[in-house]
Amino acid sequence: MVIELLKDAIYNIYLQRKKMILVFWGIAICVCTIVVIFSIKSAVESAMNRYVSLKYTISKSISCRIRAVDENVHDYGLTKEQIDGIEQQLSYICDKVAYECPSKVHGCVNDLSVDLVGVSNQYMEVMDYELVAGRFFTEVDYNSPYAAIVISETVLKTKFDAPDDAIGKEIVFNTADGKYIRCYIIGVFKTLGINEGNQVHENEYNVFCSDVFMNYLLEKENCKYRDIYIKLNDMSDAESYTDYFKTIIEEKLLSEQYLVTVYYQNINKDVKKITNLIAVFFLVIVIITFIVAGVSIMNIMFINVRSRTNEIGIIKAIGCKNVWVLFQFLLESIIIGIGGELFGLCLGFFFVKLIQNSWKQIALMFVSNEVLQCVEAGITFMPSFSMIIISLIYCILTGIIFGYWPAKKAANLEIVDALRFKA
Repeated sequence: MVIELLKDAIYNIYLQRKKMILVFWGIAICVCTIVVIFSIKSAVESAMNRYVSLKYTISKSISCRIRAVDENVHDYGLTKEQIDGIEQQLSYICDKVAYECPSKVHGCVNDLSVDLVGVSNQYMEVMDYELVAGRFFTEVDYNSPYAAIVISETVLKTKFDAPDDAIGKEIVFNTADGKYIRCYIIGVFKTLGINEGNQVHENEYNVFCSDVFMNYLLEKENCKYRDIYIKLNDMSDAESYTDYFKTIIEEKLLSEQYLVTVYYQNINKDVKKITNLIAVFFLVIVIITFIVAGVSIMNIMFINVRSRTNEIGIIKAIGCKNVWVLFQFLLESIIIGIGGELFGLCLGFFFVKLIQNSWKQIALMFVSNEVLQCVEAGITFMPSFSMIIISLIYCILTGIIFGYWPAKKAANLEIVDALRFKA
C-alpha cells in the first residue's frame, strides 16, 4: 500500500511539474545557501583560530597576577616553595605551573634591543612555545647558575643564518648598564606573531634564561614571583577554575594589601562567538526563505487538492480511509521538500568547490599575503555530514508542516460533496 501511495505521489508531482519548478528552486536555493554559509563559517573559524593561536599566547594557560595595592611596596609575591605547594595542591587537575621573574634585564644583542627574562623550567611548555631547534630548559640548566638561553627567531637572525647553526654557540648580551654577559644558546623558539608593517609580537624581543640565573645576575635571594601561569589537564574547564585559583593564592599571601587577578581569555571561544553570530544572521535569512518556500508548497498543495477533489471523492467512495488520503498528500509535500534538498545539495557542492578553488584570490582583497600564508594550511570548505543531515531533516519538516493543512483538508472532504464538486 505504501509503495502504491509513493508511486501515485511521484506521478502526481510529475503531472504538476510546471507548477512545482518555482517551489523546487526556492527550496534548492535555501539548501544551497545553508551548505555555502556553514562551509564558509567552518573555514573562517579555522583560519581565525589558527591566526590568533600564532599571534597570542594568552589562551594557552590561566594567568595569575599579584599586584601591591601600595605602589611603594616592591618586595611581594609568592616564593618558589609556595608555588610548589600550590602545584601539589592542584595536582589532581593541574598539568604544569610556571612563573617568571618580576624583573627583566634590558640590553641588546648585536645592536638589537632585547629583554632577558628569567623563567621557571616549565614556562616554555606551559606557554606553548614551539621549538624550531634545540631544546627548552632541563633540570640541569635550571639548577645551574650559568647563562643557558632560549632565543627567538628574530634574535637568531642578528648573527646566524639557520637555527641549527646557533645551538651550543655563544652570544654576548650587553646590559643597559654596560655589563657583558656571555650566554650559550640551547634552543630557538618560533616567533608567535605575524609581521604586519611595524606590528610584531612582544616575544620576538625576549631572550629567556632560568630564573636561577636571573636571581644570580640580580644578586637576589628568596625572590618572590608575581606572574604565575597554570596549565590544566583539560583547558576546556579553565574558566570555571579562575575563582578557585584566586582564593588559593590569596590564602598563601595572607594579606589584603595585594590585588590578585586570575583570568583566562579563551580567544578561540571569542572567535567562535563571532563566526556563530555571522552564521545566525545568514541563518535567519535562510529561515525566512524556507518559510516562503513552505508557503509556496502549501499553496501548490491547496491547488492540487482543489483540482483533484473529484478523484478524492472516488477513492473514498471505493473504501479508501481518511488517514491514507492524508498520508498521500503529506507524502507528496515531503517528496517536494526532499527533491528540492537534493537539488540544493548539488548546487551547494558546486558553489563550495568554486569557492575552494578561488578563495585565496578573494582573501587577498581583504588581508595581506603574510596573513594568508599563515592561515591557509589545512583550510577546507567542504560541508560536514551533520550539516547535510540537518538540512535534510529541515526539508522534511518543512514538507510535513506546510503540507499538513492541505492534506488534512483533503482527508476531511465528504464523499458526496467531493463527487459533486466542479472545478
